[in-house]
Amino acid sequence: MITKEEFIKYLNEWKSFETSIDAIGICVFANEYSVWETKFADAAGKMLDIFINSHFTEEGSDLINWYLFESVQKTITIPETLFEPSKKISLESLDDLWDFLKSDSKIYFK
Repeated sequence: MITKEEFIKYLNEWKSFETSIDAIGICVFANEYSVWETKFADAAGKMLDIFINSHFTEEGSDLINWYLFESVQKTITIPETLFEPSKKISLESLDDLWDFLKSDSKIYFK
């Protein structure tokens, strides 16, 4: 099973890669061409998919992709149950995301 440190390191490297690809697109192509539409970037995206899908279930993969690619507030609302009121969980950091995934490992991890 992947460790927290490996998870955070990999996704931080992915974020750095994304930033670099975006910078190349802005500097080199002046927004006329998207580097993301190249075979190079497509291959990198597939490697990210392989990494995520090899360690996480569909539910875990969906949550991680939401975290990485959706430009929304990183908060999850857990609905009210018969025994507990609803609660909001902030996932502002990769540490928070990891802790949430680990809170129900059987749902999120393979």
